[in-house]
Amino acid sequence: MENFDVIDFNPPKSWLVYEINTYKNYVSSFTEFSIFAEDEEGEYNIHFLINGPEKSKFYLYGKYYHCNGTGYTGNRNMPVSFQLRDEKGHAPEGIYTVEFWAEDALGNVEEKNIKEFIIDTKSPGTEIEFNNKFGEFISPFIEISFKYIDGDFGVKNTLYKIDDEAWKYFLRPFKIGGEGKHTICYYSY
Repeated sequence: MENFDVIDFNPPKSWLVYEINTYKNYVSSFTEFSIFAEDEEGEYNIHFLINGPEKSKFYLYGKYYHCNGTGYTGNRNMPVSFQLRDEKGHAPEGIYTVEFWAEDALGNVEEKNIKEFIIDTKSPGTEIEFNNKFGEFISPFIEISFKYIDGDFGVKNTLYKIDDEAWKYFLRPFKIGGEGKHTICYYSY
């Protein structure tokens, strides 16, 4: 009986997980990023690079590095975890691109994974809109909605309340019934 060694031609697989202060691909300087990998035969390294706005940095293994597209390699068989922030905990607003891939001990390399993230440091502006009004007067038939002013990145939610009612998420135009003076409070994030 002959023994044969199996040759591994399959590259490892890597993936990126991010959590804390996230919404779709919007992140913050508090967001924790981790790149994981696995390989059928065991040994691998994770390679990665990060591009970001001018003067942006990332925190990795107790040090700060510039987000300028320089390539890095993690420790063998270990995930790579980092945050997009500088020594003061800040990150410039803009788009960050993370490229990553894994390579096993036999030189099998997976295709690059590319993920884009956005850091938005400006609070959104919100204006109230009435489909028709007469000075400071509205009727119970007037629909009320909101207009968003947030430059580049959008609004996740708007909340509002009428007088002393509980806060509600704005989902569609609404009306106010009842005579008298009413106060509408609202904000967006």
